[in-house]
Amino acid sequence: MSKLTELFGHTMPDSLKPAQQKPKVPNQPIHELVNGNYPPGLEGKVFVSPAIEPIDLTACDPMHPLILKWAGISNETAPRLLFLDTETTGLSGGTGTLPFMIGIGWMEQGNFQTRQYFMTDPAYEVEHLKLLRSDVSAFDTVVTFNGKSFDMNLLDRRFIFHGIENPFHAWGHIDLLHLSRRLWKRILPGCSLQQLEVSLQLVRREGMVDIPGSMIPQVYFNYLRYGQANELKNVFYHNRIDVQSMIRLLEKISITLQYPHFESEPGDQVIDPVAIARLFDDMGEVQRSIEIYEYKLSMSDDIDCVMNLSFLFKRMGEFEKAKPLWEIGAERGNMTACIELAKRAEHLEKDLADALRWTEKAFSSLDDSNPLAMTLFDELTHRRNRLLSKMEKK
Repeated sequence: MSKLTELFGHTMPDSLKPAQQKPKVPNQPIHELVNGNYPPGLEGKVFVSPAIEPIDLTACDPMHPLILKWAGISNETAPRLLFLDTETTGLSGGTGTLPFMIGIGWMEQGNFQTRQYFMTDPAYEVEHLKLLRSDVSAFDTVVTFNGKSFDMNLLDRRFIFHGIENPFHAWGHIDLLHLSRRLWKRILPGCSLQQLEVSLQLVRREGMVDIPGSMIPQVYFNYLRYGQANELKNVFYHNRIDVQSMIRLLEKISITLQYPHFESEPGDQVIDPVAIARLFDDMGEVQRSIEIYEYKLSMSDDIDCVMNLSFLFKRMGEFEKAKPLWEIGAERGNMTACIELAKRAEHLEKDLADALRWTEKAFSSLDDSNPLAMTLFDELTHRRNRLLSKMEKK
């Protein structure tokens, strides 16, 4: 019986007992869990796991030129693409976060090659980074998923910390997360890589093999502290699928940007014509944007297409093309279309009665749930009073 029990007549609660230490067990060799080896001179320090997957990318060969334009990459020569994804000791990317696994992939003779670099201990980060640097010299453009916010910034900090020249410094960079959001955020439940894999049918992960990204840092810590290496094979799988998914996502983006001129059946694609047209417009390809809007409107009077195309024509000074679109919008109860018709009637056509009619219709289309409802109500009231004043003076 303990002294505590003798004095107080009860036992110490579990929450106050000393933490039970997991027994340290010998590290299971990585090569027994994952295909790969240690490069010469790096035995026990940096493990490299290669893989090859046959893949047919004829649907996006060559890659759609708008992708390079969006990424600010010159298309004078075909970019040499390297797909990259990291697994790290933390998810925030702050000081002290280390990339313990770096996965890269590239196309070679009809196959998608992947190579994963695993740092067996943080003490070997210099060797880890130098090996990566020596292996990527043949490329000039990196493709990531959220790499602009995370992976490439993290790698840059680690290269600087160790005084190693960053091989990616002058490369082009295509971040598929931001491009995916531009194309699908309005119509998909989410734009995480795994959600896109499901929604766009990119790849199917094996649920019993994959591991949630949030658990990956702890798996590495368990490996360092207790020699528990068994779950590392799941981390290798997760990272490899992330890299493979990116090339399939890039292909899907290239196909999507062909809209409506698909080589495959349109029904095979997840399409938001408004998002595609906006992207072309933002990149200065106005005529392509108009073509997309008009194709969509030839099948249905989608209100977003109607209004976006009307304002595109307005920006170009083609008001006669914009007017019938505003009339369609007004018939559908779009308040903005009513206001545009009121402006046109008042200032261009000098038809005050018609301007007042459209203003009254705008009032009837005002949505009380709109957070700007009061401001819009005041603006419409001011417009109505001005028109009435003008009509009284005539």
